[in-house]
Amino acid sequence: MGKDKKTQEAPEIKTKTKYDLKMERRKVQEEKDRKQEKWMRIAGILLAVVFVCAITASIAMPLYRKYEAVNGTCIQLGSHSVSQQEYDYYYYDLVNSYKAMLASFGGGGVDFDGDLSRQQYSATQTWKEFFDELTVEQLKRNKALNDKADAEGFVYDDTEDYESFMSGVSTSAENAGLSLADYYKQEYGAYITADAAEKYAKESLRANAYYEELAAQNTPSEEEIQAVYEADKAAYDLVDYHSFAFTADVEENMSADAMEAAMKELQEKAEAMENRLRSGEEFYALCAEYAPKEQKENYKDAENDRSLHRDTANSGVPSVLKDWMYDESRKEGDLTVMTDETNHYVYVAEFIGRKYDETAKDTISSNLSRERAEEIVSGFVEAY
Repeated sequence: MGKDKKTQEAPEIKTKTKYDLKMERRKVQEEKDRKQEKWMRIAGILLAVVFVCAITASIAMPLYRKYEAVNGTCIQLGSHSVSQQEYDYYYYDLVNSYKAMLASFGGGGVDFDGDLSRQQYSATQTWKEFFDELTVEQLKRNKALNDKADAEGFVYDDTEDYESFMSGVSTSAENAGLSLADYYKQEYGAYITADAAEKYAKESLRANAYYEELAAQNTPSEEEIQAVYEADKAAYDLVDYHSFAFTADVEENMSADAMEAAMKELQEKAEAMENRLRSGEEFYALCAEYAPKEQKENYKDAENDRSLHRDTANSGVPSVLKDWMYDESRKEGDLTVMTDETNHYVYVAEFIGRKYDETAKDTISSNLSRERAEEIVSGFVEAY
């Protein structure tokens, strides 16, 4: 009799109630929530780390830049490592000097409050490049002069000169309504400090003092001074003279013919004045007659005569009158009429006299000694 086969039982299928399904969905959701919460915690930690790093970087980067500006090397000049702080001191000192100088000439065509790297100084150079070039040259010069002064054992007491420097700085800061620290930053860059400004100022003062010592060591002889004077007396002599300028009323877009007619009219007036002077009339009285109404007070009498020029150096004589005024044949009472086509003037001038300038000797001596000092300085600056 064969073995009995066991009957296989079908697995029991349990029917899920709505409750069972609800609980399963809850478990699944709880698992998803746990995973999401875990990732949110990780993301939160990462964000916190990024935030802390960003804050740290925002604090650290300016500090690092400042450290590098003070301690790093911007340019190397010989054995000297020049920091950005020192470079800025010289750069802004030059910019400020030029700004003040050009202001007296109407600004010189440069906007110092704008981007100097976008403004042309010349066809091949921006104003920024121009000032960078001057800055490097000035740094070379000062480093070389101070090194040479050290080698020569040059002794210099900067007390008086530095006190004068600080007096000017303090006055300027006060006038600007700034603290000394803020004034330094405004004038010499963001990385400057009072101690650094003192150091650089004193180095500049010492360089200047040594240069003056070099000039003093190269004072020319009396014979050399006289030879320079004899070669160009006109450059050093003084003249006394009367002058009056007839001025054309120049209008915008004035035609060449109209300008020619206006200048011809001035020429005729000037020649008429010259003829009256030759007849013996007073210069100041004729100036008062020919002058515009608002200028007549300048010539009211011999004591208040703006036409009279005494002890005038060559540089102070109108260019159109120079050759005539310094002609060796010129004598007292000579009269002339000269036209300045560029500025649309016609001058009437009377020569009174020419004399030797007592300060000429000192001027020539100073010029020669400084020329010689410059040659010496140029020689040892080349190594930097």
